[in-house]
Amino acid sequence: MFFVRYSKMVHFPCLTDERLKTLIEPDVAWKYLLFNNREDMLITWISAYYSKFEGSTDIVTRSSGQTCTNKEPDAEDTEEIQIQRLFLLWDITQSMIDNICDVCCMTRTKEIVLDHLSR
Repeated sequence: MFFVRYSKMVHFPCLTDERLKTLIEPDVAWKYLLFNNREDMLITWISAYYSKFEGSTDIVTRSSGQTCTNKEPDAEDTEEIQIQRLFLLWDITQSMIDNICDVCCMTRTKEIVLDHLSR
């Protein structure tokens, strides 16, 4: 599997290849991120998903803390923006939420993700 750097510390399947986007299932990605204790990316996903209901699809980049619209990406944040755009497309289902307690990951990760979902 291909990997890229995300925010200088996170690995995630390479999203620059459009073909891979259709092969990655959201529920598998969710479990992968839980299993690897990537609460930062899960929080990004949760925030992106619920921002759709708040009418905001702006992307906040981690490295600069700046907000940019989907039309104006900063070149240095391209990979991060691609991942956030993908998260905007994926729903968070009830089965994904139910799996939080079943996936083998740190208790801290489970608590942080559940806390963020409850907001």
